[in-house]
Amino acid sequence: MVDKPGQQDRRQTNRRDGLLQQTALLIAAGLITRLLGFVYRILLARSIGAEGLGLYQMVFPILVLFLDMTTLSLPVTLSKTVAEAYAQHRPDWAATYLRVALRLTLGLGITFALSLYLAKDLIVGRLLADPRAEAPLLVSLPMLLVMAVGAVLQGYFRGIQRMVPLAAAQIVEQMARIAVGLSAAHAFIAAGIQYAAAGASLGTLTGEAVSTAFLAMLFWRIRSSFLPIRRSSLGASAALSQLLQISIPVTLSKLTDALAAAIQPMIITQALLAAQYAVREATAAYGRLAAMALPLVTFPTVITYALAMSLVPAVSQRAARQDATGMIAASTQTLRGVLLIGLPVTAVLYTLAEPLCQLVYGTMEAANLMQILSIGGLFLYLSTPSAAILQGAGYASLPFYVSVAQAILSLALTPVLVRSFSLGIEGAAWAQVIGMVVGGLANCIAVARRIGLRLGAKETARLFLPAGVLFLVLQLLAGCLQGFSLPIFVLVALFIGGLVYLASVLAFHSLSRSEWFALPWVGAWLKRLLS
Repeated sequence: MVDKPGQQDRRQTNRRDGLLQQTALLIAAGLITRLLGFVYRILLARSIGAEGLGLYQMVFPILVLFLDMTTLSLPVTLSKTVAEAYAQHRPDWAATYLRVALRLTLGLGITFALSLYLAKDLIVGRLLADPRAEAPLLVSLPMLLVMAVGAVLQGYFRGIQRMVPLAAAQIVEQMARIAVGLSAAHAFIAAGIQYAAAGASLGTLTGEAVSTAFLAMLFWRIRSSFLPIRRSSLGASAALSQLLQISIPVTLSKLTDALAAAIQPMIITQALLAAQYAVREATAAYGRLAAMALPLVTFPTVITYALAMSLVPAVSQRAARQDATGMIAASTQTLRGVLLIGLPVTAVLYTLAEPLCQLVYGTMEAANLMQILSIGGLFLYLSTPSAAILQGAGYASLPFYVSVAQAILSLALTPVLVRSFSLGIEGAAWAQVIGMVVGGLANCIAVARRIGLRLGAKETARLFLPAGVLFLVLQLLAGCLQGFSLPIFVLVALFIGGLVYLASVLAFHSLSRSEWFALPWVGAWLKRLLS
C-alpha cells in the first residue's frame, strides 16, 4: 500500500517521540535511583568509612563479572528477539525465548555461585590481598540466582515496550537496598569492619530480590495477555541458538569490562603496595577512587544507559527495514544529545570537584581524583550509546574489540603510572581516563564509518561553545561565592550555571525548533506556550 503524503513522516515522528518518551521514563527512574544511591553512599561512607567501602568495592567487580556470565546480556537480547517475535505476530516464539532464557540463566547461576564459593580462599587471600573481603563475598553469592531471573524479566518487559514496571522496579530495588544495607552495616560494625561491609552487601542482595519479586508479580498478572497457551512452533534448541547468536558478542564485550573491573582492584592495590603503601592505606586509597570519585563521575551514565536500552531495538528495526536514513538520523540525534548533556556535566565536575566532594562525603580527599576522572567522563558517556548503535545495526563485534583494547591499555598503564611515575592512586585514575578516551573515540569513529553521522564542524562547535561558556562562568563563581556556606555555594553555582548554559544553548542555536518540541514534557509545554 502506498503511503499518503506526509504519512511516512508522521510515522517517523511518532517513532522518534515514542523513543524519547521511553528513554525519558527510564532516565527519570534512573535519576531517582541514582540520587537515592548517592544518599546511601553518603550515609554508608560516614558509617563504615573509606576502608569499609574499599572492602565492599573490592568484591563488587568480581561479582559483576560472574553476573555478566550468568545473565549473558539477556536484557538486551530478549528485548530484541521478543520485540521481533511480536512484530511478526508470533507470541509463541516470545514464550519460547522466555522459557529457554530462564532455564539457561538459572543453570549458569547455580554453577557460578558454587564455583565462587569453592574459590573464595584464592580470591580473597591472593587476588584481593585482604582476607577481610570474604564476608561480603559470601553474602553476595545468592545474588547470582536472583539476578538470573531478574535479567530475563527485564529483557521481556523491554521487548513488549512496558517501561513503567522497569522504572518502578529500579526505585523499589534502591529503597530496599538502602533500608537493609544501612541497618545491617550499622548493626554489624561492632563485630568488625569486614562485617559492616557484609551488611552493605546484604542490602544489595535484598534490593535485587525485592526488585525481581516485583517484576515476577507484574509478569504473572499480564502473562495471559502476551503469552499464548498453544504449543510453540519454535523449538527450544532453535530459540537457544538465536539467543546465543545475539548475546555472545554483547556478553563478550560486557565480560571484558567486568573482567577488567575485577582485575583492576588487584592491580591497583598491588601497585600501591609496591609503592610503599601500607595495606590499610592502599585499601583506603582505592576506596577514594572507586567508591567516592568514580560514582560522581559516572552519575550521568544513568542517561546513556537508558539511551542504550532504547536504541538497540529502535536501530534494529531500522536495520531490518534497510532504513539507512533512519539509522543515521537516530545515531546523530543520540550523540548530539549525549554531547549536550555530557559537556556541561564535565565542566561542573571539574570546576566544582572540591565543594561537591565536601558536600557529598564530608571530605575533599577524593576531589583531585574526581577532577582527573572528569577529563575522561565525556568519552565514557559517549561510549555506551555508540556501542548500542553498533549492536543494533548488526556490528556487535566492534564494541567488543574496543572493550578489549580499552581494558588492556588501562590495566597495562596502571602499574606504570602508579609506580614508575610515582603518581600513586592518581596514576590509577589517569590510566582509567586514557582508557575512557580510547574507548569513546573508537566507538564514535566506528559509528561514523559504518553507519554515518550528520554532524559537521559548525554544528559541533554549537554543541561545545555553551559548555565553554559554562566552564568560564563556574570558574568565576568559584571565586565570588567563597564566603557562602557550602550547600548555598553549590546550589547557587549550579543554578546560575544552569541558567547560563540554557541561555548559551539558545544563543548558539544548539537545538533546532523541532528538536525543542520533540523533548519529552518540555516540548509539549513549549508548543502550548508558543501557540
